[in-house]
Amino acid sequence: MYHEKKEVKKIESITRINQRHNKDYIKDIGNNENKRETNAHYYVSIDIGKKNCVVCISDKDGLIIEETKYGNTFSEACFFAQHIDRQYDSSNCIAVVESTANMWIKTYKALEQAGIQTKLANPFKTRVIAEARIKTDKLDARILCHLLRSNLIPESYVAPDSIREDRSILRLRINLVQDRTRVVNRVHSLLDKYDMDQACNHLVGKKGLNWLKSLKLEGNNDQFQLNNHINNIEFLNNEIMQIDKKVSSQVVKNKDVKILMSMTGIDYFSAMLITSEIGDITRFSDPSKLVSWAGGAMSNHTSIRKHVIHGKDERWK
Repeated sequence: MYHEKKEVKKIESITRINQRHNKDYIKDIGNNENKRETNAHYYVSIDIGKKNCVVCISDKDGLIIEETKYGNTFSEACFFAQHIDRQYDSSNCIAVVESTANMWIKTYKALEQAGIQTKLANPFKTRVIAEARIKTDKLDARILCHLLRSNLIPESYVAPDSIREDRSILRLRINLVQDRTRVVNRVHSLLDKYDMDQACNHLVGKKGLNWLKSLKLEGNNDQFQLNNHINNIEFLNNEIMQIDKKVSSQVVKNKDVKILMSMTGIDYFSAMLITSEIGDITRFSDPSKLVSWAGGAMSNHTSIRKHVIHGKDERWK
């Protein structure tokens, strides 16, 4: 308990220094909504877990008035949101949940339905939690609550349900293509044991698969592995084709996709992927912010005598 209090005091002192001397820090980790002062009387922070969610509630002076937890199900999240509304009045509350896989969605929806203003914290930018010497769910919730009260939460963009659904199917296709590439690499590794020329470059196509099926390898185990890889490639090809049909049927409904497809080198899948990942483009105040978010801008890091300019971000490669 002593160490937890010591760690919280350390976080509070760091926050005060940031607020007083480092205005650029606030600018970097938050968007315009982060900078806006809130009139909330109560601050609710929720540390999301797979089974349980740990809650910390404080008043505007930083006094913790309630700490509890609930099961990470939609029904229990709704019950908790109703409790907040009855006990503290949702109009006087502001909440924060940390983006953890898809586990945050149930709590976020429940709070949203209850009329509680909710922020989604970016876990990659909450450094004070990641770098804490002592990490417990209870302490993480307290730190989140303190950051929320200090208006230092780095927010993540929460896309509408329709865009999140598009993202899920597009990302599924990306994952399946990556899985297929792994299988093809195993085929190449297997064939490297034998002295043979590859008849075609594209092994996942019809011609490539027919060539693979015609091969007769010497080892029984090698032949069994090759047949298994062929079956996996055919299965993944079929799944990818089904997704392509579904995605192509949605293209006609999206005007932005049609505009992007008019550009050379962008097909319907790439256009759908770009629009779904960007979401509401008006959240970027100018084109340079969009370019920076996409990783297309050069980054500049200067410290004392060191001056480093990094190239384009490789997140899309």
